[in-house]
Amino acid sequence: MALTKPAFLREDNNLNGRIPTDAFLLQRIKDAKRKLKRLVGSSAYAAAENTLTQESPDVTSDAYLKAEAFQNAESKLVMYYALPILNIHLTEQGVILSADSNQFGANVQAASPKQLEAMQAMFLKQALDAIQDYVPVNSVIPVASA
Repeated sequence: MALTKPAFLREDNNLNGRIPTDAFLLQRIKDAKRKLKRLVGSSAYAAAENTLTQESPDVTSDAYLKAEAFQNAESKLVMYYALPILNIHLTEQGVILSADSNQFGANVQAASPKQLEAMQAMFLKQALDAIQDYVPVNSVIPVASA
């Protein structure tokens, strides 16, 4: 089980509508879970899972606050892994970088690699900021890659 569910991701990251699909989000959740477990350690991750699945957790406890921080970090890591894939629009002719109009008459253009990198960096920073108080001292937190 992961700390993050598609419904939480949609709310936490303002993802409205059917895109991305739950199936897409579930795959990125797996990626984010693996990364977060490497950052915080398997036992700390398991403790957070246990805390968040309790029937009546003490929401003021340090354990609960830590679990929420991990959940927030996982949510941001999902977005980190999702953005490059969501930015790809495939057609029979290839990858669309821009289009003249859509159903609303507006111009459509996918983010440039540099813009995408900046968005990813923002989500990674948010994830790392969320767990900085809980990462074991001997852990090395990456600055720009995941």
